[in-house]
Amino acid sequence: VVPRRVLLIDDNNDVRTALAALLEAMGHEVCALSDGHEVSAAVGSFRPHTVLIDLAMPKMNGYAVARALRERYPDAVLQLVALTGFGGPDEQQRIREAGFDRHLLKPVSREQLATLLAGEG
Repeated sequence: VVPRRVLLIDDNNDVRTALAALLEAMGHEVCALSDGHEVSAAVGSFRPHTVLIDLAMPKMNGYAVARALRERYPDAVLQLVALTGFGGPDEQQRIREAGFDRHLLKPVSREQLATLLAGEG
């Protein structure tokens, strides 16, 4: 396993804590945030390889976070991954348009994360 820096944004404390623990157990360095407004500063200091973003956050939703990151860091090699419980065709189109590279349905498995972070999927 090649260790990656993963920025995780999810307003649900239980989901955020569990995913962060899983990613750390897999050997990755994790920065976990509860609010999309904190993301831009964290990207600048933490310099993640991958950003896992919950779409349904109350203050700043995941679509807005992805757009803001693509705008602020246009040349950065950031893998943006949408985390959501919704996976219909309309949702997938919105996810692509917002600038996400990938989309994972919750609950996310260890195998899905391993494949994602290994660059295989």
